[in-house]
This record gives sequence, structure tokens and C-alpha cells, in this order.
Amino acid sequence: MSETVRMAVISLIALAIAYAILWYVGLFSGLGFHGTIAAVLGVLLASGIGVALMALLFHSNRSHHDQDVHDSAKRENLTDDY
Repeated sequence: MSETVRMAVISLIALAIAYAILWYVGLFSGLGFHGTIAAVLGVLLASGIGVALMALLFHSNRSHHDQDVHDSAKRENLTDDY
């Protein structure tokens, strides 16, 4: 199993345990069924977007796409050195 898949599985298990604890404590008692589903889906989607953006950032860094663009723009004097 690759490291990425293993981390995704561990994260989902941790998230499920956290939601089970919150459910047991009674955090979702006032929301009702549809409110609980909406809260869970909202957190899952927001977390998924964050994970996807971080994955794109790491992929871009490892493949040097940003550096190639920066270097070509620097050669054409379109950007300042930082």
C-alpha cells in the first residue's frame, strides 16, 4: 500500500472516530438528521478541498512547474527577483 493511500485511510479512520466521539457526547443532538448530515458533508468537502490543494502544491513543487515558469519569466524580465 502506498504512503498516500495509507495516510488517507488513517485520516478517514481518525475522522470517523472523532465524529463518533462527538455523536456520543451529544454535539449533534440539536441539529436533527438532515443538519447532522449537512455538517458532516460540509466538513468532509472542506477537508477534501484542502487536501487536494495541498496535494497540487506538493506535486507542483516536486515537478518544478512553478520554477520553470519563474525562470522563463525572469529571463524575459517580466518579474522582479524576490
